[in-house]
Amino acid sequence: MYYNMYINFFNLIMLDDYPIKIEIPIAWGDMDPFNHVNNIFYFKYFESSRIKYFEKNKLFLIL
Repeated sequence: MYYNMYINFFNLIMLDDYPIKIEIPIAWGDMDPFNHVNNIFYFKYFESSRIKYFEKNKLFLIL
């Protein structure tokens, strides 16, 4: 029963449901020696997504 709830939860969250999508390539320099993305780069990814959201919704003010 728990397994079915787990699958159903993740089936509800689809990428098509999000209004804004951004594809960010992961560069070689973003990873540590174990091929894990370094934690600081997640903040850069969030910032890129935030800027894209602002652009789409015209939240930037023209000075």
